Amino acid sequence: MLALLGCERERPRQAGPPAKSVPARHPQCSLDTDCIALRITPGCAKPVEVRAVPVSERRAVVNALVADGCQSVETALDQIGVCEAQSCRLFDGTLAWSWATAVAPELGHLVPDPHLRPTSAPWYKDGGHITLFARRDWTVFDSHAKTCIGIDFKMEQDMLHGIVSLDGGPPPKYGCRDEIELGATAIRLDGECIGRDGSRSSSGGGDVIGVGQLLSKADADGLVYDSISIGATPVCRWHTVERPTCSTGQCRSCEIQVQLSGMLPRGGGSFGGFAPDPPPVVSQSCEPCPTDHNQELIPRLAAILRDRPFVTTYDAAGALRFYRSKAGCEGN
Repeated sequence: MLALLGCERERPRQAGPPAKSVPARHPQCSLDTDCIALRITPGCAKPVEVRAVPVSERRAVVNALVADGCQSVETALDQIGVCEAQSCRLFDGTLAWSWATAVAPELGHLVPDPHLRPTSAPWYKDGGHITLFARRDWTVFDSHAKTCIGIDFKMEQDMLHGIVSLDGGPPPKYGCRDEIELGATAIRLDGECIGRDGSRSSSGGGDVIGVGQLLSKADADGLVYDSISIGATPVCRWHTVERPTCSTGQCRSCEIQVQLSGMLPRGGGSFGGFAPDPPPVVSQSCEPCPTDHNQELIPRLAAILRDRPFVTTYDAAGALRFYRSKAGCEGN
């Protein structure tokens, strides 16, 4: 946050020198990094505005906006500033994604993270209770029983909170039980042991049953966790042409590739990596090296992808499923 002013009733301004206005024309830019997108919150009754300005003028623009009564000026996270025709231009989400998929068509096959929560299910009611059924072997690691158990969940703060015994069964009145939280992912937390004398201690559980597995379905039938988050990073895969008989002994060209990476569920480690460059080829031609602009596109593509997560299905057979009905659980 660069500036923050209280939202107060507008007061008449005292006479004095007029406030400096934002320059109507930006100086020339040569790279996208010369520009920045600013989110501007003006007076209380005015809409929020996002504007692309040169980085070199950022401080002067902010000072002028604050002097004009803006409540706050901060860097926009959902839009970027780019340099087009030597002027700063605003790239919103739709325009940026259209440009990115034109430059790297394989991006069109990726699935954006829908950021699902249990609240997407039609039966979710904050403050209420619901029973969901799950396979016993999915609620505790050391049991292979295929029976389904019902877990009572309380729905609050966009999540479901339930309790199970250490062996995956219903929570006992006395003894040890663990908590299960269903949100964007499914987690088993440390619970407590309750003695007949009323004493309480940690259960020592806390096995994470769904680490890395994201909620992919929330509907009338229940919840399914079988997606993982992946990131996309643009890189140059260099093609090299060796020309031993020419004054320019080597030509290089950039092939834009998008590298996917992420973490596998349940402690499976990470995946991803960069494909090696192809071996160089030899040519006797001494024609000028072709102009290659692909490398110049990498920073803009990286800026568009930086805060844009994607998802993919991983190990559907090992998905964590919580059903509305016991019949639905036992039939799958």
